[in-house]
Amino acid sequence: MLCCKSEVKVETAETTAPAFDQQWANHYIDSINTRVTELFKAKDSVALAAFYWPVAEMLPENAETIKGEQILHTWGEWVRSGASEFTFKVTDLRGEGKFMIETGDYQMKDAQGKLSDRGKYIVVHEKRDGVWKIFRDIGNTSLPKEEPGK
Repeated sequence: MLCCKSEVKVETAETTAPAFDQQWANHYIDSINTRVTELFKAKDSVALAAFYWPVAEMLPENAETIKGEQILHTWGEWVRSGASEFTFKVTDLRGEGKFMIETGDYQMKDAQGKLSDRGKYIVVHEKRDGVWKIFRDIGNTSLPKEEPGK
């Protein structure tokens, strides 16, 4: 009788997925947000849209989902809207594998430097072939809704 002893190696997500590098992620997201602020001020909608995957979706307040080429047109409208500054403050950042989820607050100022909007956002970043880009982007205002006639 011939007997074999074989070992079966079981890999779990914990052993195969690299650990989330929080320090790197914080630095990366801060640099992207700084660049978005600079590009918004420069009114460069093409460069702003380049942060998104072709299958990305933006989910803006009071509007339908924006996909693909529409993202470029939306950034174009935003940079021509009269706002002069768009800044972000990350309140939470976590990730695993090929996704990072960024949560934060934003502010927009008009040409005179007066606050025109402030709100909160969630951005899902996805890594493909070693490149990180935006997969989903949702934001909404924290300002009270204006009542008609006021």
